Amino acid sequence: MSRSASYDDDVFLWSAEQARLIRALKAGRRDLPNALDLDNIAEEIESVGRSDLHTVQSLLVQIFAHLIKLADRGLGHGSAEHWSAEILALQRQIHRRCTPGMRQHIDLQALWQDAREDAAQLADLAGAPEPASGETCPFSLDDMRDTAFSIRAAVDRIRPPA
Repeated sequence: MSRSASYDDDVFLWSAEQARLIRALKAGRRDLPNALDLDNIAEEIESVGRSDLHTVQSLLVQIFAHLIKLADRGLGHGSAEHWSAEILALQRQIHRRCTPGMRQHIDLQALWQDAREDAAQLADLAGAPEPASGETCPFSLDDMRDTAFSIRAAVDRIRPPA
């Protein structure tokens, strides 16, 4: 990394870089006190970034599951307003929390599959048929971070062709 990552700009990259630097410090210095637990300090700092990554991944699964339900049951369904409000709140969090350093660690296809499975299980519990969403994730990470995100347009992308 030619330029140091800033904590405020990309905590994911910052935490990975700081952990790497702490480990390098431990390897290169014999004069540090033995009580200074640099391995666990590095691990704890690294976990800050991983935690944010896991949060973003969880938010994406929740959005996908709600969108699948909306596409399947329609925007006029009794729960549509609730799901839509949650989607908007979750999408705002993704916009704020997803950093450039996370991009290569987010597998949208795997998250889409998780959401499809969640939506299918919920439909089964409700006695409804399994949602008819496509196997392939129809969204990019940029779509999910877009401030002009449209639930209606997203639902239209998911609906299987009639």
